[in-house]
Amino acid sequence: MANVTYGGPVRSKGGFADMILGNLVLTNFVRHTKIPTAEVLTLGTTPVEVIPAVGAGNFFKLDRAILYQDYAGTAYVDGGTDEKPVIQLGGGGAVLTETIDNTLVDTAADFLLYFSVLPVTAAVDSTSVVWTQLPANESAEITTTGDLITGNSDWDVICWYSVYNATGLQGLTA
Repeated sequence: MANVTYGGPVRSKGGFADMILGNLVLTNFVRHTKIPTAEVLTLGTTPVEVIPAVGAGNFFKLDRAILYQDYAGTAYVDGGTDEKPVIQLGGGGAVLTETIDNTLVDTAADFLLYFSVLPVTAAVDSTSVVWTQLPANESAEITTTGDLITGNSDWDVICWYSVYNATGLQGLTA
């Protein structure tokens, strides 16, 4: 099987870009999620959705994501097990990004950190398309590798992602 790279004409539609590739339609989105302090403290046990489920017949690719903190006076302290932020599929699914080093999160200052998005590949043969880490009708969430103990700053997560309508593709496997 060969790796595939798609390209094609782009048109503008309501502030989003749509790319038409036969029956495959690509739409780009940006989603901002504000996470209040109380929820930041419990991200390890209660993740917060940052990309909603994209609907039947659709799947998404996380293109990039950032984490911003507007420092409010008390730095976050982890529970001693290096609680690191990461973006994963909803319900504790596959990890979509590298974790962010907890020493950056424990900073007593404003910060803007970029998540390193893990690569996605597609392979095709004569009858099917097999996607690696492209979730069909899934959501994404931010979590930490454990709950934070103290801190009082809200977090903002901004995700740029592409949604593909794959209704016309035969053999789609997520």
